[in-house]
Amino acid sequence: MAKIKFSIIMPAYGVEKQIRSSIESVMTQTYSEWELLIIDDASEDLSGEIAESFSQMDSKIKVVHHDANRGPGEARNTGMKNATGDYILFIDAGDYIENETLHTIQRKLFDYESDVVIFGCKEEYLKTDGTMAYVVSHSLPTEFSNDADTIHRRVMGLNRETLYGYVWNKAYKRSLIEAHDFTFEKIPFGEDILFNIAYFDQISSMQILGDEFYHYRNILDDKTRLTTKYVPGYFDYQKRRINELYRQQQDWNLLDEKTLSGLASEYFRSFLSMMEREYEHGVSKEEIMERAASEAKEGLYCSLKDYVPKDSKTFRFLYEPLASGDFKKGFRRMKMVSFVRRNFAKKFAKLKQKR
Repeated sequence: MAKIKFSIIMPAYGVEKQIRSSIESVMTQTYSEWELLIIDDASEDLSGEIAESFSQMDSKIKVVHHDANRGPGEARNTGMKNATGDYILFIDAGDYIENETLHTIQRKLFDYESDVVIFGCKEEYLKTDGTMAYVVSHSLPTEFSNDADTIHRRVMGLNRETLYGYVWNKAYKRSLIEAHDFTFEKIPFGEDILFNIAYFDQISSMQILGDEFYHYRNILDDKTRLTTKYVPGYFDYQKRRINELYRQQQDWNLLDEKTLSGLASEYFRSFLSMMEREYEHGVSKEEIMERAASEAKEGLYCSLKDYVPKDSKTFRFLYEPLASGDFKKGFRRMKMVSFVRRNFAKKFAKLKQKR
């Protein structure tokens, strides 16, 4: 294999306070064969200007400006169209990578050429003043496989460790992306995992690195984050994601009890979150109950209602009322969750990590 070049794609919108550290984490890489494609998604702040100032400092940094805001998925698509590297990585502006990231991936790819390289991450929870509250690590042991069955069986483990559904902890082979014309959909969220499911349907080799190279930064009490704000059609997007995971596992003949239990956890977590978002948005209890009763007739609900994990008190407490059709009890417990989230953000975030 010739010397590997990496294309790093960074969508940028409204991140003038965070983008510098993200760019600098690429510029300080110990491996030099890279290009950074910053897609200014019609930012109304100084994000685009800051990106341009870095491009004047280093010719390997290129900035593309959208004339209108198109969302992160379309920004990534623009980046992929302009990429020239052998492998593509993604960074969200505001996050950063360790300076040995590309060098380590390059060495591993010389050992085992792979369609995808997956690495660990650290979730950094910051207070509103920017100081660190706490850190949560996600990683799995280092492994290479070119056996289809082994790769398929690793997917739900990656998903449980939150390493499957995002694109920022992976290096993708650009030739495979182009061969199948993989792109990101223009949807409010969930485009990452839909892209990954389509991509993993086509791979024949995979590497997992135990290194926690990616730093994903969360700001506690940030009301603009998609994990908390109201999004019309939220549950429909979540169900599509879970349906695609279900379909993929079914195609691979891996729908065993453990897999169904994992899918049930995700489904009923999204069900409860839908109720909370609707409630916080001002939707009446009666309307929420009607929505829940209607959902109980749907195929995904019927397929997963008997698989809520029994070994987790949290899961049983929160999700069994929904799975059993006791939506009034589910509504009361949703209100408890909402109260804790609003009044004890740090405690709530930590409890989520222990689910």
